[in-house]
Amino acid sequence: MFVFAFTTSNNGNSSAGTITFDTWATSFAIAEATLPVSFLSLEAKKVTNGTQLTWKVAQEKVVVSYDVERSADGKNFSKLASVASTGATSNSVLDNSLSANTVYYRVRNNDQDGKYKYSTTIKVENGKDLF
Repeated sequence: MFVFAFTTSNNGNSSAGTITFDTWATSFAIAEATLPVSFLSLEAKKVTNGTQLTWKVAQEKVVVSYDVERSADGKNFSKLASVASTGATSNSVLDNSLSANTVYYRVRNNDQDGKYKYSTTIKVENGKDLF
């Protein structure tokens, strides 16, 4: 038991008191937290038969798959391809549609627990490489 005694003074009036703490204990466990995937980069490279998309990640512990998404306006995306997780730190997909317009790409990782995260969005203009 711990007893804390105190005296207060306010405008010449004094009062004393005590606070008593009973002995108590607690226990806890720290759960191991698996961190989400960390996207390092997403790059687009113009190739003869389309656009080669390559992304790199720092870790891939609970990732089930990656969805590569494409958009004409940078807002409304649709799935271009799905790639199963292999534990690799670098993955790639070929978009074999040859577009003369601006195209936006992003990658979504899908975790075992149903959570997901997006990479940054990149923009490819008129078939040119933009990183």
